[in-house]
Amino acid sequence: MAFSIALGKNQNIRNFEESYSQEKTIPSYPKIGSKYISGGGGTYRFFKLLSQNCKWTARLAQKLCWNPDTINTIFKTGKNFHFVSKNLILTKIPHTLVELDKSYKDYKIANDKEVIRKRDSLAKKITETIADFSFLFQFGELLALYNLGTILSPSVQFAGSLFLIFQSTIGLKMEAEDFIDHRQMQKEIDNQKNPISRVKKILHEIRNLDLLKIAKSITALVVAYLFLYELIFQVALVSSTTVLCIATVSTVTAIWTHFYQESMTYQVIKK
Repeated sequence: MAFSIALGKNQNIRNFEESYSQEKTIPSYPKIGSKYISGGGGTYRFFKLLSQNCKWTARLAQKLCWNPDTINTIFKTGKNFHFVSKNLILTKIPHTLVELDKSYKDYKIANDKEVIRKRDSLAKKITETIADFSFLFQFGELLALYNLGTILSPSVQFAGSLFLIFQSTIGLKMEAEDFIDHRQMQKEIDNQKNPISRVKKILHEIRNLDLLKIAKSITALVVAYLFLYELIFQVALVSSTTVLCIATVSTVTAIWTHFYQESMTYQVIKK
């Protein structure tokens, strides 16, 4: 029995090792950045970060008593960046629908060992799709294409924030499971007499990536909870500066996660 368990663990480690390339990757950050910015999600976060930077600059300018015209220009620039980031929901939705279809097909053919993971992945994509469409409705109102009204408008905002919370919660669950699995695998490799340095390197980097993903999900959850609480009770739990700080950390962590993943020494083999 102990032999079969040990054999199963070794097989898991072998499968994990084979899912990554044998050749080392020399990261090209300009290339990674260019590819990231050209994608809908990357462009959205880029303009979101620009908007947040303008808010920080404007707050600093107010404390330093800069010229009011300069402060007003910074505020307007930040609003323009925010408006562009809102626009990008139009480019994100097609990608979300493609990913939803792929996730559904993967769930349909999943074996018994994979079914729970595939189910969680599908649930995450469903909640993400619903949240994206609610944000699309809000964007239409922002453009004055229609008026959702005093009842429907808050309801759409509530639905978007609520399903964003669901999405981040499911993502956090999956990321925590990955971290636990990789930590257990790390212990098994450390107990080997002659562990392969390549596998140790992959696990070290993948655990760092797990932590970044967890941090990204937690900060996104906090921002969504704060917004939802304020929407329901019309009372802010924390100051606007605190909310801006958490939102900025969330955006930076999301961008950092992508760059870290794309610059790992051994890249995952895409199927």
